[in-house]
Amino acid sequence: MFKKLLISGSTLLLLAACNNTDESTKNTATTTPSTEVNVGSGNVEQTTSEISTNITEVTVSLQDAVAIFQESHPEAKIHSVDLDTSFGKYEYDVTGQEASTEYEMTIDAETKEVLKEETETEVDREGTLDFSKIIEPSAAIEFASSVPETNELIPESWSLEADNGIQSYTVNFEKGRSEVEVEVNAETGEILHVEIGG
Repeated sequence: MFKKLLISGSTLLLLAACNNTDESTKNTATTTPSTEVNVGSGNVEQTTSEISTNITEVTVSLQDAVAIFQESHPEAKIHSVDLDTSFGKYEYDVTGQEASTEYEMTIDAETKEVLKEETETEVDREGTLDFSKIIEPSAAIEFASSVPETNELIPESWSLEADNGIQSYTVNFEKGRSEVEVEVNAETGEILHVEIGG
């Protein structure tokens, strides 16, 4: 009888030990995926925090983008600057010309990284931007936002160029299928043209 109790007790202890091992294995197995999920979601948060969702709050200013372009092409005259989204992040496209060579540079609007550069020859463009006379993009967006047609729309992109002696911003507003383009005099803030699409 004593032997049976001793064997039964030993068996119970072994089973309890096995159960504890199984439980610890189960706990390890369930915590590992949650750790991986947390790490993954942390990366996603970091990626999305690097992307500005507001065109007026990009890290790199118009002056910064122009300076980056001029560092590579100090003699080039700049004809246009665009700020637009590509793959969910804002990028500047700066176009300038030196002699008969045109340069187009794409710059990350958050990191200042030059993403792409293209060269084209035998191009003759008219109109050079004079940055000493140009208002800030945020001011141009504010002027464009005063147009009633832009009510409840969001500024998504802008372009700056000189044409026929007039320097102007074109600010593109969108929401759903609605789209409005407002051309603003880049020196005075005067509304030059409104185009409704969508």
